[in-house]
Amino acid sequence: MSKRCLLSALKRLAKSQALAFAMAVATVGWAEVGYGNDAARLATYQTGAGQTNFALSLMPAVPAAVNQASDVVIVVDTSASQTGAYRADSIAALKTLLSGLSEQDRVKLLAVDLEPVELSGGFAAADSAAIEEALATLEKRTPLGSTDMEGLLANLESQFDLGSDRARNVIYIGDGVSKASFLNSNEFGQLTSGLVDSRIAVSSLAIGPDRDVALLAALANRTGGNIYLAGDDPAEAQLGGVGLAKTVRHAVIWPEHVTLPAAMTETFPAAMPPRTDRDTIVVGTLGQAGNFEIKVDGESMANRFRCLGPW
Repeated sequence: MSKRCLLSALKRLAKSQALAFAMAVATVGWAEVGYGNDAARLATYQTGAGQTNFALSLMPAVPAAVNQASDVVIVVDTSASQTGAYRADSIAALKTLLSGLSEQDRVKLLAVDLEPVELSGGFAAADSAAIEEALATLEKRTPLGSTDMEGLLANLESQFDLGSDRARNVIYIGDGVSKASFLNSNEFGQLTSGLVDSRIAVSSLAIGPDRDVALLAALANRTGGNIYLAGDDPAEAQLGGVGLAKTVRHAVIWPEHVTLPAAMTETFPAAMPPRTDRDTIVVGTLGQAGNFEIKVDGESMANRFRCLGPW
């Protein structure tokens, strides 16, 4: 990186993207409004006791980071549940994912059951000999044991160079069922907070006879990732691979300050990293109707270190 580019990058570190969503809520039902280039939808429901619950959809109109260089850690579940057609579909989805990544991306391939095992010897290009050899090793690996999702999540930060200016994505292919260790809500919150602090987005392809979709969806929502579901049709797994490759191309707005109106109480999740390719859902209770404005100040890795030329 040139000195001029470095100075430009350092200046951009202090800048955040500001998103604002304005809406007026007068009745129970739907409200769809926008502010600037950003849009929001609000659905409300009044219970028999008179309490108003809401679901808020936030969708920032931020362009996809098409030329964003990413480090992608791909984790394939090789526990005993991933056999037969599920194993074949997982490998097919992985190959589709690899073929959809760009020349700028670097890939690290891991297998996981009781503990994650690195197969590629570090990051390499998706079409490199190192990844081809890692894929061959993965295909020979016998599905055994159970999966420890807590151990996997605790290991993910160590897989990245956190001083790098590249976007960080984790792609998990498996069922998300953690039979080796029970992951409670406090542990999940602590582990995902670390991933958010390190700007690591986790996406999944849920595949297997018994899938913990709730866990994988919460992981995606908490870290700004995405989730795809694969059923009995092999084509669904390959479509999931296509979707995961596209997920890598889209930016995540990492929130630093979120301002919600006082009328919105008991909101969940407390932190909400919006993606540029799907909406982020916030649920809670609404104390009263009125004119509201929601503000999210955050940063995107795509813009954080981008250096604009010519040089």
